[in-house]
Formats: sequence, C-alpha cells, structure tokens
Amino acid sequence: MKKILISIFVSLLIFSCKDDKEETPAPILGNLKVKFDNVVGSADLKLNTDKYTNANGDTFSVSMFRYYVSNVKLRRKSDQTWVKLPVTYNLIEEGVKSEFSFSNVTAADYDKIQYVIGLDSATNFGSNFNGDLNKSKGMYWEWTNEFVFFKFEGNYFSNSQQGLTFHVAELVNLKTIELPITNSLLGGKTLVLNIKVDVAKVFDSPNKINFATTSNVMMGTKATQIAENYSNMFSLNSISFE
Repeated sequence: MKKILISIFVSLLIFSCKDDKEETPAPILGNLKVKFDNVVGSADLKLNTDKYTNANGDTFSVSMFRYYVSNVKLRRKSDQTWVKLPVTYNLIEEGVKSEFSFSNVTAADYDKIQYVIGLDSATNFGSNFNGDLNKSKGMYWEWTNEFVFFKFEGNYFSNSQQGLTFHVAELVNLKTIELPITNSLLGGKTLVLNIKVDVAKVFDSPNKINFATTSNVMMGTKATQIAENYSNMFSLNSISFE
C-alpha cells in the first residue's frame, strides 16, 4: 500500500511540473504611435501667416485649430474583434501637440484603427480636469458645463477682414473615425500611423460653408454641419516603424 501511495505522489508531482512548463506564453508586445499632420488641401497648415481658399472660393487664414481624440481601438484582422487601448484624452492642436503613443500593445495583424472626435458622456459632463482635459486648455464651457470637441478660429478676407469662429460641442456631434491599416504591429517595434488632417474639408463636404453668411458657429444646426464635415477630414497618409 505504501508503494502505491508513493507512486501516486510521484505521478502527481510529475503532472504538476508538466503543467507548470505548459503555461500560456506571455504575449508579444509592441508600441503604437499616432501622428496627425494638419494641412489645407496640398499646403501645410501655418497659423496666422498663410492664406487659403475654401470650396466656396472664400479666402481665409487660421489662428487656432484643435480637436479632442479619444476612445482609440484597433481591429484584429483574424477575427474582426475591436481591441480597446488604454483610455486617453488627447487634445491635438496645431503648433502644440500632434501625436500620442501607446506602449505594450499586443502584437497582431490589425486592419483598422478607430477613434472618436470628442469625449464620451461621462467625461464630457464629469469632473476629470487632468492632463489635456485641464480647463486652462480653453476647451471647457462653464456656461453649459461641458467640453468643446473642436475649435477653429481665423479670419475671412473679403472687402474687409472678418473673424471666423467655429466651436463644436454637444454629444450629438461625437464623430467616430475609422481608417484602414495595412501593416502588422510587431513585437519590440513601434508602429507609426501618420494621419493627414485636411482643414479645407471642414468647410467643404457634405456641407459647403459660405463665410459671408456663416462665420460664427457654436451650437445648433450649423455646428452639426461642421461636425459632419470634419468627420471627413482624416485619411491615412503613411505607415512606418520605429
């Protein structure tokens, strides 16, 4: 009987050791960097100096261009599952901030990136004012207790110079952007997605904006039209590795 018990004990010990050796291997990790290049058509966006022409033929300049990017996800090609990345709220602003990164992302073959222009309801009406949500960034309306998702300011040149103000808030104007990816995220590498942002499209399609009649927008139907337009301003320009 004693020999039988010893034999059983040895067998269990061997089985336990085998299980330890067959543990699921740690995932292979890489990094993701998302960069935004603001342009106007084929020209680089330059604040306060250069003049541009919109689809309506209006001449304008830009003094401020900023927008919130949040809720970033990648779609895994093998099973079409959306993989949510750590929660971040990034205020992309010409001349200030043009990129953000994620570390330790599971390496895989992804075929799409998705992100939101704006902020989810809990954040929009919440009390988190850290980082890019700090009120000092000038993206919070105290009078409605909510964040502004998008800001464009500049000047319109006709017979005289006229200010342009396009501020878009409200949850109805949240826009989800999806762009294709053609490269895998590799272990130990940083996949860099270079996204082109065409300011001209803010005033182009599907709603053509005439600065002579629409130059100051903050809420309502016109704000919704601007949001519909800027949802089309993003395109994947190039992919690289670091």
